[in-house]
Amino acid sequence: MRNRIFGGIGVLWGGGLLVSKLISGQLVGGSGAYAGGQLAGLVFAILLFGVGLYYLIKGGPNRPRADRNRLLPNKRLKLPARVD
Repeated sequence: MRNRIFGGIGVLWGGGLLVSKLISGQLVGGSGAYAGGQLAGLVFAILLFGVGLYYLIKGGPNRPRADRNRLLPNKRLKLPARVD
């Protein structure tokens, strides 16, 4: 369930970034590092939208959660005696 929620957030955020880039009319502009930063932001938005859509549809693994008590030792660990 958590993966579906984060997937939905990713779709909304990535989609919002893509829509704002398309509305502005200029996908990548400027010169030098500014254009590189805009291109990196565009790639990030595409990846965020794609991965978010994947997890929104797929939802992640469907395995039961591990019993947390089973992972903890029942008894206190005994350390070996100190040898001098």
